[in-house]
Amino acid sequence: MFWHYLLVSWRNILRNKLFTIILVVGLAVGIASSLLLGIYTWNELTYDNFHEKKERIFLVGVRQKEGENESEDGWTSPPLNPIPLNTLSSTRISIVYLNEKM
Repeated sequence: MFWHYLLVSWRNILRNKLFTIILVVGLAVGIASSLLLGIYTWNELTYDNFHEKKERIFLVGVRQKEGENESEDGWTSPPLNPIPLNTLSSTRISIVYLNEKM
């Protein structure tokens, strides 16, 4: 019975070549998109997991509101660097990472 289904499928593939190509390309794009999304998610979830004291690492961001638009970003300006050291007693080190092209 399996061979019969396989034979019928093969005949339909040969009979409808354009439709088969469209389906195979769509399936390939869907699988590739799923894999890329999974890799990106895994990378984001395992970020900074190699540190021994990873529970003590924090990223300070900024929340902006301009009119009706509100956004959150994972960056702050360099002059804000000493504020955690002066206000939070548990802060030992505060660094600023700039990724700026000159």
